[in-house]
Amino acid sequence: MNKFDIAIIGGGSAGYVAAIRAAQLGAKVAIVEKDLIGGTCLNRGCIPTKAMLAIADVMRRADRFNMEVGDVKLASVIDRKNKIVDRLRKGVEFLLRKKGVEIFTGVAKVIEPGVIEIDGNKGIESNFTIIATGSEPLIPSSFRVDGKNVITSKEALDLDRIPESILIIGGGAVGIEFAIIFNQFSSKVTIVEMMDDILPNLKEKKITSLLSRTLESMGIDVKTKTKVKKIEVQEKGVFSVLSSGDIINTEKVLVAVGRSLNSHEFKDIGIEIDKGRIVTDERMHTNLPNTYAIGDVVGEPLFAHKAAKEGIVAAENIHGIESRMDYNAIPYCIFSHPEIAYVGITEDEAKAKGYNIRIGEFPLIANGKALCVGESEGFVKVVASDDGTVLGVFIVGPNASDLINLGTIAIKHQMKVDELSDFIYPHPTLSEALKETFLDVRGEAIHKA
Repeated sequence: MNKFDIAIIGGGSAGYVAAIRAAQLGAKVAIVEKDLIGGTCLNRGCIPTKAMLAIADVMRRADRFNMEVGDVKLASVIDRKNKIVDRLRKGVEFLLRKKGVEIFTGVAKVIEPGVIEIDGNKGIESNFTIIATGSEPLIPSSFRVDGKNVITSKEALDLDRIPESILIIGGGAVGIEFAIIFNQFSSKVTIVEMMDDILPNLKEKKITSLLSRTLESMGIDVKTKTKVKKIEVQEKGVFSVLSSGDIINTEKVLVAVGRSLNSHEFKDIGIEIDKGRIVTDERMHTNLPNTYAIGDVVGEPLFAHKAAKEGIVAAENIHGIESRMDYNAIPYCIFSHPEIAYVGITEDEAKAKGYNIRIGEFPLIANGKALCVGESEGFVKVVASDDGTVLGVFIVGPNASDLINLGTIAIKHQMKVDELSDFIYPHPTLSEALKETFLDVRGEAIHKA
């Protein structure tokens, strides 16, 4: 049986980053992946959806500039998406091998801490084990997903043609991204969300209201406070019975109601699991000796960037480097239209924590670059304490996911608006909206009436 310093179960964003960091620190590392290196994010999530959203965005922008886009062939879209994914996956595999990480393909089972079977056969031994098994699309027991008429995000990425109509169950980030993709490719799209608002985990209601209006202006029908009680596949389409009593007939139904954490297989070895998530401390250590867990399997938020950081933290702690996860400074990104990104806490959450707060806001319609690129819907909002310490940053608009990095730095290092507004921001750029917002906390925004 092969012996390693560290064995990692799962080759997704958490697992492969942990493997590379551990190898950098001198460890002999094995990684076991049952499917594809890169996991959900690279192969069936973050990357492929952004590749498709990029084309959908070109189509939307062309219309805004009174330009015409020729007939977009879905096969070409899928081919481009697959080439990007394939290139990135091969790049990750190259990096792992370059660092000396040994890759095993198969289903791993932990027999006991430090002993792993692969596909039921003798596998590997290790001094330390890192569990990075990720998550899968959550399928409610009342829905029968056949992969053809009723699908998940996995099948939605590889359709052979665009459906004339589609009902999306779930108004979270995944559902909204696919709604925009299918809408731009000329599908009639309906979103059904059981909670009061889309993006139910986002507590900044000004943002969800703006997004709802924008989606509806694109022709997407958004139904909140509504459940899908029954789905029935018939010859003439999929019939969905709603809690309102309405019956909607669509060509396809996409189930996007969340993710199920892949933790159940570890119950037998005595690892602590709470509501599906493997319990860890801030060092990513579990209750078992020399056993760590990282990524989606340890729970919310289910982001690749959070998973990757957890991988680094686990690898460093195994090597005696004191490293901790700071869950207060994780940026949240929704690749909708307009794009949404935020970090920190809302003003209501700040008040609940006892802060006396100050607010700064700046509309993108007053930003020159936003007007030039035809994307002036949105705003920047900053929540600060009475001494000017930044508590939360919220960005709605183009490139929000790139701009939020400054907010993350501000939260991580407890920076004050005086410091952030003193920087020189290049002109004309979207980043100037951040400067104006930091200034507005003090009532000194230059380009705000």
